[in-house]
Amino acid sequence: MNLILGTSSNYDIPNLRAFALSMKKHCDADAVLLVDKTPRNVLTWLGRQGVVTREFSIPNMPPHQARFFGYHEFLSRHERYERIFITDVRDVIAQGDLFSSPHLEPGLHVFREDPRLPLGGDKLVSDWIRLWYGEEWHGRLAEKTIICSGTTFGDRASMLCYLDTMLAEFRAKHRENEKFKREFSDQGPHNKLAYSGELAENLERIGMKLHIRHNGEAVLTAGLRDTFTIVQPGVVVNDDGSIPEIVHQYDRHFFLRTMVDYLYADRQPAFGKRYEKFAGRRMRPIKKLFWRILRNV
Repeated sequence: MNLILGTSSNYDIPNLRAFALSMKKHCDADAVLLVDKTPRNVLTWLGRQGVVTREFSIPNMPPHQARFFGYHEFLSRHERYERIFITDVRDVIAQGDLFSSPHLEPGLHVFREDPRLPLGGDKLVSDWIRLWYGEEWHGRLAEKTIICSGTTFGDRASMLCYLDTMLAEFRAKHRENEKFKREFSDQGPHNKLAYSGELAENLERIGMKLHIRHNGEAVLTAGLRDTFTIVQPGVVVNDDGSIPEIVHQYDRHFFLRTMVDYLYADRQPAFGKRYEKFAGRRMRPIKKLFWRILRNV
């Protein structure tokens, strides 16, 4: 069986709608969210979309780290899942069935972001690497393309190996300094383990392989991109015309965010509270404009 596994901490329905509806529409998989501080009406709505929820949290540990412990615990208890996609939720949509992607052979798959901005050129990720591993490792990784920790795919054995490796890294850093228990970033360990060879070596011990995918191979991470091609009916395509099954970080771009809002929601685009009273009036002509553009692509 296939599994989509994510976390939701204090999200409301608008934060989850596009994810839940698009995964339900496109992916042949069970969807499970580990939830914390989630209102009952949100849990009820998720259940209606076929999303299973499980309460999970680790006190005094931010969700970016705690989720990995939760993923490992869930998979250890549910052995029926053979192919697993662990993913962010708020900024992820499906455009096709990820579990049918031609790019995803056995092994563990991690997904690069846009190669035009190397890791050393991104201040936030650079700061995370320096915080966790110091200047030496930042120098070694500075010219590498960022690998996003928000989406990872693998068969059961490979995914458990990845989670074991990440948890071992977290625990080692926690022993080194308690402050690491409170750090939000999982990007530092994710990139260091992938590029250092440690993760690949652990996978090789169980007869599996690490696949570091180019941006757009199964997953398009849109955050650092500056141009996009859209085809009917509101589908983001790669530069070569192929359709990535997953689009991540679409919310970093106003047009993509607004398009997704209209594709999946009875929700208006997030212009801010001061526009709410105008939303019904203002959005109708914008909606017509967007679909006129899409029809003529």
